[in-house]
Amino acid sequence: MMIVLHNFQHLYDVKTLTDPDYLLTLPVYIILPVIFLAYLGSWAGLFLLISMSANVIAFDRRIQQGVDITKLRNRQLMNGFAILVIAFITEMFTTYAGLAGNLYTRRKFEWFNIYRGLFNWETLNAVGLSIVITSLLLHRLYKDGGDQKVGRNIGVLAVLSFLVIALEPVVNYLIRRFIYLWWTYAFDERQYKLNSQTNFFSNNVVETLFRIPVIALNGHLEPLFPFLGTAFVGTIFGIVLSQEVQRRSYPKYGILFGLALIGLALFMAAFGFDPMNVTLGFRPDSAWYLLGLGGQVLTLSVFLYFVEYRGNTVGFKKISRYWRRWGMLALTIYAFQPIDIPLREFIHVVFGLPTNKNHTLNEFQTLFVTIMVLIYLDIILRLWSRVNFKYSWEWIIVNLFSRKTGIKSERLNIVYVIDEVEPLDFSAELDDTPVEVTVMGRKVPAWAVGVVLFLLFAAMLCGTNYLFN
Repeated sequence: MMIVLHNFQHLYDVKTLTDPDYLLTLPVYIILPVIFLAYLGSWAGLFLLISMSANVIAFDRRIQQGVDITKLRNRQLMNGFAILVIAFITEMFTTYAGLAGNLYTRRKFEWFNIYRGLFNWETLNAVGLSIVITSLLLHRLYKDGGDQKVGRNIGVLAVLSFLVIALEPVVNYLIRRFIYLWWTYAFDERQYKLNSQTNFFSNNVVETLFRIPVIALNGHLEPLFPFLGTAFVGTIFGIVLSQEVQRRSYPKYGILFGLALIGLALFMAAFGFDPMNVTLGFRPDSAWYLLGLGGQVLTLSVFLYFVEYRGNTVGFKKISRYWRRWGMLALTIYAFQPIDIPLREFIHVVFGLPTNKNHTLNEFQTLFVTIMVLIYLDIILRLWSRVNFKYSWEWIIVNLFSRKTGIKSERLNIVYVIDEVEPLDFSAELDDTPVEVTVMGRKVPAWAVGVVLFLLFAAMLCGTNYLFN
């Protein structure tokens, strides 16, 4: 999905999305896919959600195997900081927004295209910093047998997630009201869009360095506020899926939560708490963010319900063999987006399509190029897998930290991942006992606590949007 969306983002003539009058002149069979792709384009947090879920499952399994929790925390910290470093390198040099992409599409070198990467807070940045934060948090929660207090841990993460999302308008207001007025950094007041190469660095080194954490807090595209909330939701999924006893109601709770988020987004837009501006490539407003997060939670929960909780894992394993190879190298594929430049140049020369420039193709041309890119990358992956993806970013991280921590990883063992890894199957031992949690010494249905927390969250989010936007 990442490849498809990025190709449409880079190649498609975006006037279709920005000009409603032009959009309405197109046939319905084009309008609907375009709107759907625009919505999926807001799912930048999906990779963060899935990454945090998988990260926590691996963390919990290592604990169950008896690995020291402090050693695990240290490895996770190193992984998180390594991903952060890779994220900065990626944004500066190896994406279409960085040096490589601009050299190809604009045919000129500008220092701006390199150092702007320091001030982009994209998906990899969000994943790296979220791993650092959640590893510290889980270490604190899991100490001294705390990993057995599942209800407490989920409750803490739920409250933190709601607080992060609900406080985003407050953080945004404080930055606009105080830091923005003091700061000589001339960015768009609402989205902090970096708009010229003179705006990044000031004559004051301390001031310049201070801008990076400000962007991390509430800049463009996936800052901590609100996307740390997505990371905490993903962590909750990971904790639930790593439990030995699985309740039949778990995925149903996820489905209801996803629908509730979507409903809250529509409520906020309908009653004027947030206009739900469709923002692609910028930090989303609250309603647009909730609409995306709700769709992601709903999709993941429905998938879990029909596969892991229904026992349909045999067929899924066969179907997913193809995609698992892609998943093994997701970081490198994302980091080296311009790897498709030779193919784009070939298509430009042979078919005469202007693939050497961005935002120049119509719907069918973009679809054709996207299919060609998928075939091209699949060939590269199949050839690279013969040497277990040696020298990829994943290979560097796995080998570096396996030597440092002594924890062996099969992450890039192609035979193991493709043929030997078994999907989770909870269908044989599902527990129908109602889920309860202890509140002030009394057993209370988990759904009731969830409803109360969600209503408090909804009231707080509507309130902060009303007061600070």
